[in-house]
Amino acid sequence: MEHLGAWAEKEFLTVPQLTRVVVKRAIAEYLKQNPSNPPTPKPDSTHDSPSETTPPPATKAKRGNKKKTTNTP
Repeated sequence: MEHLGAWAEKEFLTVPQLTRVVVKRAIAEYLKQNPSNPPTPKPDSTHDSPSETTPPPATKAKRGNKKKTTNTP
């Protein structure tokens, strides 16, 4: 793990960023060497892409910008 941290520091990346780069390069190299074996999506992996029936995420109400009004006669 120390070597990975030193490598990431040398590249001005965090360890997770460096790991992502290395994995993406490995996948690209694998696909170059094995073009006839593309990964097939699993039929039950619907969580990766939003479906048409999924409602949009709830948004938070904005606070602090409205003036308070008082009912004075």
